[in-house]
Amino acid sequence: YSSMQRALIVEDEFILGLMAQDLLEREGFTVVGNVPSGEEALALARSQRPDIIFMDLMLQGATDGVDTALRIRQF
Repeated sequence: YSSMQRALIVEDEFILGLMAQDLLEREGFTVVGNVPSGEEALALARSQRPDIIFMDLMLQGATDGVDTALRIRQF
């Protein structure tokens, strides 16, 4: 993968988010955000336009991963 590929991580387990970020960066991704909630993911996805999003299904806050993904697809 080239370093031009931008990834967003949405994971409410801090350690898992860090592990995912480390793995993605070693594979050449630029991680544009690593957030624990759907609300934060929506804001970053809109502003950063990542190429790929790695999202947990159960998140902090009122919005789960499925609803967040559906809303991001509407951008």
